[in-house]
Amino acid sequence: MRYYLIAGDGEEFVADLVRAGEPSAWVAEFEFCSLDGGEWKHKQTVFVRSLAGMLFTSTDGVGWSMAAREDLPQKIVNAGRIYDLYRGYKPSGAGTASAGGLTAQMPGLVVKIPARSGQEVRKGETLLILEAMKMENEIKSALDGRIKVIHVREGETVEAGKLLMELET
Repeated sequence: MRYYLIAGDGEEFVADLVRAGEPSAWVAEFEFCSLDGGEWKHKQTVFVRSLAGMLFTSTDGVGWSMAAREDLPQKIVNAGRIYDLYRGYKPSGAGTASAGGLTAQMPGLVVKIPARSGQEVRKGETLLILEAMKMENEIKSALDGRIKVIHVREGETVEAGKLLMELET
């Protein structure tokens, strides 16, 4: 599952769940990268494990620190910065994307386009379903508006950074 953490100024971090161990010795490995100008930067692996109902994190798998736990947070606070958290998708207009441009954040296959050109859409409405990393990711609108142009079709394979559709308020 891909997670997007996006600050108010557009700074964003992306985390992919890489691997999880057995439930009895639960350890998950996440790879964090920041997206800067469309390029992946600052790659770091972070391990997370659950012990006695608490979460612990490590960057080397040896030294562990207790992490604040919250079930299904919508926001994360780190070092005085507040990040919005999105699971499996990044809305158009969030982070470094322009408000009207919906771009593919990873390579994948366009499975379904439930929206049509000229259609009025609401914030949070699913506009496109992209299959990537063997998962179907719902691409949702970050604003209320109208679909101006759809640049892809169902069954098309797209690369990261490809403009999928344009919205206007």
